Amino acid sequence: MANKDTRLSVDTLLVHDQRHSKGAVAPPIYQTSLFTFDSYQAMVDRFRGDTEQAVYSRIDNPTVSVLLEKMCQLEGGEKALAFSSGIAAISNAILGLVKAGDRIVCVRHCYPDTYRLLQLICARFGVTTQFVDGTDLKEIEHALPGAKLLYLESPTTQLFEEQDLNRIATLARAADVITVIDNSWATPIFQKPIESGIDLVVHSASKYISGHSDTVAGLLVGTGALIDKLTSETTPYLGAKLSAQEAALLLRGLRTLPLRLQRHQTSALVIAKRLRNTLP
Repeated sequence: MANKDTRLSVDTLLVHDQRHSKGAVAPPIYQTSLFTFDSYQAMVDRFRGDTEQAVYSRIDNPTVSVLLEKMCQLEGGEKALAFSSGIAAISNAILGLVKAGDRIVCVRHCYPDTYRLLQLICARFGVTTQFVDGTDLKEIEHALPGAKLLYLESPTTQLFEEQDLNRIATLARAADVITVIDNSWATPIFQKPIESGIDLVVHSASKYISGHSDTVAGLLVGTGALIDKLTSETTPYLGAKLSAQEAALLLRGLRTLPLRLQRHQTSALVIAKRLRNTLP
């Protein structure tokens, strides 16, 4: 699913759609629950796994597939999944990778519903969580041995604390710990965690990816092995699928993502400088 053509800029990749139908400039919205086959043999081939023809929109939908392809191009991931909300992406990633008795290491000041998921739902199934200062590499290194998962946010939701992703990814690999990061704030325009060695990247696509406050969605991008594990063992059964309509809205938002993020940055700096000059 990942794009290997590095000659195209991010801006160009986001405004050109490679899985169009009959010359459509914008990807068609496949508003259907089921897909039919041209022949019995085509159905056999699909269920054998020899083709990738869509079968059921809870599992695969062509409009959603275009979105996933673009997210892989943006983040540099091998495969991706789409969900009905950001917390659905987070819960699918965490619940799909841990089991009873496992321990999660999580940065402090994370998204409140992530905290509640860890403390209420995961704890109910015997999964414990240790919260650490994400800016303290020694504290992280000390917490990693024996952990199953390291959950990061850079910057964090509450205090916008940043983490040294390259060094943390190295520590996690040495301890054989899977790394997951919420990249909703920075977006792949300003930060590409996979290039730093992070295994899975989560987005609340309701925010900057959409950009229009009219969509609730979540995305997960990462290695093919981990995405395949989630696809085969978790995501089809939790049922938090993204609709074709919402996928189309996110594709629309992606077209202007680089422009919008640059303007956000410029405006934020203007406000910060004015506050610096007015505060005592």
